[in-house]
Amino acid sequence: MEITLLLSLWGATLSTALAVLIILDRARARPIIRAYAKLQSRNAQEDAQFVTALVKTSPYGHTETMEFYVEFRVENHGTKPLSLRQIYIEDGPDNLLYISPPGLPLVLEGQSSATFEIQKEYFDDADLITRERRNADVREIGFVDALDRRYAVSKKQLREILGRTVVLPTTRAVFQGKEHPEDRVIAFKAVHPAIIMRRSKKPLRLREQLRHRLLSWRK
Repeated sequence: MEITLLLSLWGATLSTALAVLIILDRARARPIIRAYAKLQSRNAQEDAQFVTALVKTSPYGHTETMEFYVEFRVENHGTKPLSLRQIYIEDGPDNLLYISPPGLPLVLEGQSSATFEIQKEYFDDADLITRERRNADVREIGFVDALDRRYAVSKKQLREILGRTVVLPTTRAVFQGKEHPEDRVIAFKAVHPAIIMRRSKKPLRLREQLRHRLLSWRK
């Protein structure tokens, strides 16, 4: 009786352990993506990649020019590859930017990582009237794959970037038209290809969409 009970317990334990191993193996047999971002700096050379620079004087009287940029890192902790398309920045409620730095698109293999750099000007902003610097309304950043799925950087890392870049020099500035000075825009010279997608502020409900289609058909 006792032997039978022990064998039953041993069998149940073994079955549970095997089930856990199968679940873990299936979980790893897919892409597991982690995204990170931080503001970085380095000594700028004559052929500096980015325009942003800060000149500071050291205690020994030497001057050095620093180049600032935002470094994105993506890691695949799974075993299957994933096709990454671009870096995305959700700028306010209506604008979605897709940026393509060198190296993207990329097929990120399992158990591997990749690093990319973009201008910090994407995280800068200024008041159109006073031209004073202010915190940018960047709400989310990260990577997007070939199926348009997002892999976001943590909110904490995004806040750290915004808090640091607002006090640094920037090439993003307010420009106004010659014929119409009241028309002002804030812009900078982008180094890498980028696409701006604008969202509709008031998307139509399903009933309104069907009504519009019906009216168009009747015409």
